[in-house]
Amino acid sequence: MSYGPGSAAPLPDGSAPGPEYTIKGNAQSKLFHPPSSPYFRRTRAEVWFRTAEDAQAAGFTAYSPRRRGSS
Repeated sequence: MSYGPGSAAPLPDGSAPGPEYTIKGNAQSKLFHPPSSPYFRRTRAEVWFRTAEDAQAAGFTAYSPRRRGSS
């Protein structure tokens, strides 16, 4: 599945198709993980993006920790 300019499918081992692809995207959750995300290493990319802007243009949202509400 194509996610537009700046996106690419992972290689068969899940790695980035080139050094310019640094953002991992999860197609099911529509979240993306830059290298600074605590989940970057454990996320298996279903799509790679060159930039966060490319990911956002494809309809993905940056991962952010959920705040727990106080009761």
